[in-house]
Amino acid sequence: MSDHADWDGLLHTIKQSNAKKVFATHGETRVLVKYLEDVEGIAAERLETAFGMSSEHDQ
Repeated sequence: MSDHADWDGLLHTIKQSNAKKVFATHGETRVLVKYLEDVEGIAAERLETAFGMSSEHDQ
């Protein structure tokens, strides 16, 4: 799912999955990782992929 399209839906899905760790690969990865760790208490980290991490906006 993309944070670009549906931030609330993304967070809902993460919580409902009972994920112990989330890997953010595209979009506002720093924001998502910080939010999940600081607010939701879910371990998260940025994961470099062919799609993500290449733009100046996301680094």
